[in-house]
Amino acid sequence: LQWVFLNFVSLLVPVNWKLDTVQTNTFTEARLGQHLFHALCSSDSVEVPGWGVFLVRPYGADIQLISGLFLPPARRVSFSPNNAVLGESLLRQVASVEGCDPSEAARLVHNVVRGWRVRLDRGERIFLESIGAFSLRNTFQWVFQPALEANFLPESYGLPIYRLPVLVPAITRYRSTSCSQNIYRSGWRES
Repeated sequence: LQWVFLNFVSLLVPVNWKLDTVQTNTFTEARLGQHLFHALCSSDSVEVPGWGVFLVRPYGADIQLISGLFLPPARRVSFSPNNAVLGESLLRQVASVEGCDPSEAARLVHNVVRGWRVRLDRGERIFLESIGAFSLRNTFQWVFQPALEANFLPESYGLPIYRLPVLVPAITRYRSTSCSQNIYRSGWRES
């Protein structure tokens, strides 16, 4: 089995990931997640039929002093639920890669989306690797939590999110030996 990189993506995909015959039981949530991930790498929005729209927006580098996090420039994902979207480009990609016709691709994606809805209704969390997670709040409101490590910006490939030590002001009190007054010195120390 040979491995290649697709675009700048850190996700390794086998060269023969195209299936000879499509079987319903081989097209899983993880498989749809892979298709979604690759579509998000090359597009600013991806529609999943019967589910909603994933949007990718650019963000500049950020240093959060309070938490000590350094975030490189990124394209991060958000989600907007919408049952009415058709997702034609995603269906074309699924049909092309999986080696099936568009109507079969629509059926495969519909089955996975239906499974997601059932799991959400049962109160389960749905995790899409390197994209994010869905859950249900108050039994009616969807919540999408994007994966912090997901970055769809090719220029930032390989740049990690890392934590800097948080610095807090330190005041040290010294007693002078030659006189009876106290001397204070300000400085910084790691918390």
